[in-house]
Amino acid sequence: MIEVRITITGHRPADLVDATGRPIDPRPAIMSFLHWAASRAISKGQDTITIITGGARGIDQEVAEIVTGLRGAPFDGVSLRSAITLPFPPEVLGASWPADDLARLRRLLSAADEVIGPLYPTFSVGGLHARNAAMVNSAHYVVGFWNGKHSGGTYACLLYALSGGSQKLRSGLARPNAKPAYNALDGMRRLRLDDV
Repeated sequence: MIEVRITITGHRPADLVDATGRPIDPRPAIMSFLHWAASRAISKGQDTITIITGGARGIDQEVAEIVTGLRGAPFDGVSLRSAITLPFPPEVLGASWPADDLARLRRLLSAADEVIGPLYPTFSVGGLHARNAAMVNSAHYVVGFWNGKHSGGTYACLLYALSGGSQKLRSGLARPNAKPAYNALDGMRRLRLDDV
């Protein structure tokens, strides 16, 4: 098995809107991303793609559900795997969620090929950042389903990836730990630190 690991970050349902404020159905963008990732993996001699998500409502759960459903048979010539990195136990992460979303997370965790965490027993903002760091650090690159908003978890995860974990460095300096990042809501455009 020659594996590529890809971290996914994205918005909650309420933030998945276009420029006019209309809701976006993320599934076409998710499928486009998966076809793009499979083609890229094959061109690099990789036969397995592990998709790493963070278990949150929105893009994380949508992607994990699609990947889980596509496992078993080759997808565009590659095998897909699902990995979920939890910042906290499910009942803590989903404490304020509708019951259906928490049940969905539990199903996705049961079906995942790999579960990392929970990293912390109780909620903290630091735990969310630690989850993002763990996801980025274990990936070859990051794909954001990013609406361009310069705040929130998706933004923080992309910034962490592009800055190599240090946002204090000036833009032009080398970042040996930086990861490539792409925006799935913008045609898989490669992002630069100046974009975020």
